[in-house]
Amino acid sequence: MAAAPPGSEERDDCPICLVEVPALTWRGTEIKRLLCCGTRVCANCHRKIQVARASGPLRDRKRKQRCPVCTAELPTDATASFELLQVQAEVGGHAWAENNLAHCYETGGGVPVDVPAALRFYQRAAAQG
Repeated sequence: MAAAPPGSEERDDCPICLVEVPALTWRGTEIKRLLCCGTRVCANCHRKIQVARASGPLRDRKRKQRCPVCTAELPTDATASFELLQVQAEVGGHAWAENNLAHCYETGGGVPVDVPAALRFYQRAAAQG
């Protein structure tokens, strides 16, 4: 994958609450990504989005919950989340999406378990660093 153009580097802060989000963490729990746009957000904002999605307007399915960054509809189940990851991994070529997609194949998150596919996506993600 080619180097990112100048000015397109990822933000150092959460675009929702403006708390600094570290680029790398040893546990990986401090950084979450919105599946629709791939934006990095802090774990606290991600948790609030998940709670709102589970108990808010999506619960009655009358009004769609939207991403606070790109305004795309948020996924309502594991299958929809998997489909968004596929787009980010295969079209965007993002290592984070390939890693998460591999995890879905490994554990059966939104798709039947497929260990060879999981291995393939883990290798693609690792090749990107």
